[in-house]
Amino acid sequence: MKKKLLLSILVIGVSITTFKFLPKIDSNSDTNEYLEKVKAHPFYKRKTMSKAERKSNRLPPNAYFEQEYLNEINPKTGRTHPENLEEIRKNIDNYRSKSPGLIDNQWQERGPNNIGGRTRVVFFDPNDNTNRRVFAGGVSGGLWVTNDITDENTPWVQIGIPENLAITCYAIDPQNPQIMYLGTGESYTSDNGAGNGVWKSVDGGATWNNVFEDTSNDIELGIFFINDILAWVNPNTNNTEIFIGVAGAFYRSSSQFLGSDKQGVYKTDNGGNSWTKLRLKNSSNTDYEINDFEIAADNSIWMGAARNIFGHGGGDILRSTDGNLFDVVYNVPGARRTELAVSKSDSNKVFVLVDGGAFDPVTETSPPITMIKTDDSFATVSNMALPNDADNGIPANDFTRGQAFYDLVIEVDPNNDDILYVGGIDAFRSTDAGDSWIQISKWSENNNLRFLNVPRVHADQHALTFHPTDSNMALLGTDGGVYYATSLSGAEPALLPDNESIVPRKLGYNTLQFYNGDIGQDARNDVLLAGAQDNGTQFIESADNSSQNNSVDVFGGDGAFSFLDVEDDYLIASFVYNVKARLNLPFNGNGVQLDNDQSTGSFINPQELDRNLDVLFANASARNGSFDSINRYIGIKEGETLITDRIGDPSLNAETTAFKVSPFNSASSTLYVGTQSGRVIRVDGANTSNRTWTIISGGINLFSGGSVSSINFGEIEQEIMVTFHNYGIENIWYTPDGGTTWESKDGDLPDLPVKAILMSPFDKDEVIIGTELGIWRTENFTSSSPNWVQSQNGMSNVKVTSLELRTQDNTVLASTYGRGMFTGKFLDNTASLEEVLTDKSIFTIYPTVSNGTFTLFAKNEVGKSQIDIFDISGKKVYNTNVDFSQDRKQKVSTNLAVGMYIVNLVNEQNKKTSRKIIIE
Repeated sequence: MKKKLLLSILVIGVSITTFKFLPKIDSNSDTNEYLEKVKAHPFYKRKTMSKAERKSNRLPPNAYFEQEYLNEINPKTGRTHPENLEEIRKNIDNYRSKSPGLIDNQWQERGPNNIGGRTRVVFFDPNDNTNRRVFAGGVSGGLWVTNDITDENTPWVQIGIPENLAITCYAIDPQNPQIMYLGTGESYTSDNGAGNGVWKSVDGGATWNNVFEDTSNDIELGIFFINDILAWVNPNTNNTEIFIGVAGAFYRSSSQFLGSDKQGVYKTDNGGNSWTKLRLKNSSNTDYEINDFEIAADNSIWMGAARNIFGHGGGDILRSTDGNLFDVVYNVPGARRTELAVSKSDSNKVFVLVDGGAFDPVTETSPPITMIKTDDSFATVSNMALPNDADNGIPANDFTRGQAFYDLVIEVDPNNDDILYVGGIDAFRSTDAGDSWIQISKWSENNNLRFLNVPRVHADQHALTFHPTDSNMALLGTDGGVYYATSLSGAEPALLPDNESIVPRKLGYNTLQFYNGDIGQDARNDVLLAGAQDNGTQFIESADNSSQNNSVDVFGGDGAFSFLDVEDDYLIASFVYNVKARLNLPFNGNGVQLDNDQSTGSFINPQELDRNLDVLFANASARNGSFDSINRYIGIKEGETLITDRIGDPSLNAETTAFKVSPFNSASSTLYVGTQSGRVIRVDGANTSNRTWTIISGGINLFSGGSVSSINFGEIEQEIMVTFHNYGIENIWYTPDGGTTWESKDGDLPDLPVKAILMSPFDKDEVIIGTELGIWRTENFTSSSPNWVQSQNGMSNVKVTSLELRTQDNTVLASTYGRGMFTGKFLDNTASLEEVLTDKSIFTIYPTVSNGTFTLFAKNEVGKSQIDIFDISGKKVYNTNVDFSQDRKQKVSTNLAVGMYIVNLVNEQNKKTSRKIIIE
């Protein structure tokens, strides 16, 4: 019998388009080739840096992108291949089934409903006369809209663009507000925020089309980023022209400047049908990386440049009056990024916030932040004062705390040039044109901030957009989502506590970037847990089967790997590297810190919990290059004696990247370890002092040369599945015999990183994987060349970072990087006719776990029957009559409470049969 997994609408049987990918590496290639590429890369050398060192070297605020980049490197090219993802996206329908009828088992979004993710775009809908409708763009969560920003109970809804793209900038046609443009791709995080050009709407944001991807323009996707967009009315033609600043990507390990020839300023005067790359006057460098566009009071265009991938253009400020020729009117020496604020009443007045500045020979340093202003179009300039954040950890000369390349905002009140706003970690306001500053937000209540009565706003300010009719009101985009300022002046420190002049607007704005998640094993109490980028470890208890679930941050900071005890006695929450805690369940905030070590492990550190024996294992690779250690935490349960030690073996020849404890051995911990060298190692007795370490991956040449992303099992422990992070290799491997022999299971899967894998408990042919582009599925895993299709109805092309199974009812939790958490189910689908005819029972129920709707499948001779359903106390709670002589399939829909029930069938011949079901 073949029982089907209906985890989405998709089935096999589609034609696959051939893409222009590099050939995948032969399985006989040398793994060391990949490790050599990794160790030669600058990202690898950064692993030894402390947080302070990272900030002083102007590195992104977290190292996750670098960690993923190193794991995903193609061993042959020495870089990653985001352009592959664009090829797949463009042809995605070729990977989706056209077969109808399998739409009743979608993925279900589960929230969180009260937390927002990183946001760079916020703006009021110009077509809404009430000025309450607002759009927001998540950096990895797509485009969203709320119909009433003034009401905290009005939810956000994802609309328009059918992808989870990095929305980074926007523009609205000043002559037709129905026409909007969005730019994608975030260049500020080591070029890792995926984008695919410019999207346009002609119906006020309801639908969108990409207008900067036409290959006739020789535009290659996936290797450049749109930093800013400007919609400008040409006074000579009265035509709206669109300008975009395009940044390229540089792969240092291979010295490849991919996208560098596309870098620069482009414009279109026909709505995106064609684009022209501009040559900028009095500069031989046309490949500017423009960071900011502004329009002055006289309709001239100002541009602020960032240092491009060749090291050019940093600090240049350009101006144009005709939209064709741009003059460099000023340069801020030593600058890396410039943000402009241009007066709406005086065309010569410009305020500039600069990342970096000129070298000071006295101090022999360069300032981290420079702020200047001009009243005469840069004929002369003067310095502005620098805001001084009240937080102890933020220096007086740098309110961005070393992150000006990442979070940098300056805006001038459109009605008053003396009122300015800047943002870094927190936000500040000036009423004297930048001569002094007042802090108007704080990211936490720690140290000095607890005594500052200003609104609590998530750290890392990325955007500030004024209300269309009242410039004392605004929208803020942060790493924690969208905030609404009802009074910017009122946000200044108040005498009364709880200043709420700036308030969060997060309801339904599920753009959270999760690194890893877990699901509780008791189906009667749906418990979800996941670690999020800059939003801690989010815990949801008694979750509804919907997206309307609020979560609680139980550990703070960057949440990482997280686990739920099988008996629901505790949870494990972790921060970066080896900082972790055990917290008691039911959750009350009590627990114990298991470790506080930031000198070992990866930034988002692989870990695994043996739920049977309450033993936790974690990567303990030292960042100085020592890889032979694993941290072990024994006795983590409340009331037990905690023992923390370190185990290791020379077989750990590279960073540990994946763990899995065998669920088939409850007497001791059988731990499987995957490494960055492609090794898979079995550790027998991992919880004891009598351990044995066995390499089961067949030596260094078996796999394709890459980094193990996950390990999982089939029906028995000898059936092991292993996946890899990398581009350019075979990403899925399987052994039926514990590692004696291995088979590649990539089949026709396109070249993209694979992060997680699960096999259906009903059928070993049914396997799902989590990838950079959502969930994929095969129905013929045991084939020598499986067929893979997208299997994400109800989800989207978002990165899936982990898959976890609740065995009680076969529910799968998918954690995503940009769209929160989703659940789906492996279903024991309809039995075949042959099975029913040979079954000793006279009827079958499927699924046995449902929401109250299920199907009865009976033999023809059963005929007319009475169906009675009893709860576990013996009380009859439902009854109906069915006639199997008309149709052997009879659908039953109930409205029963969650629980276990007995279904009795009695036919006309008084034959009786009972079946057990679970309603959830």
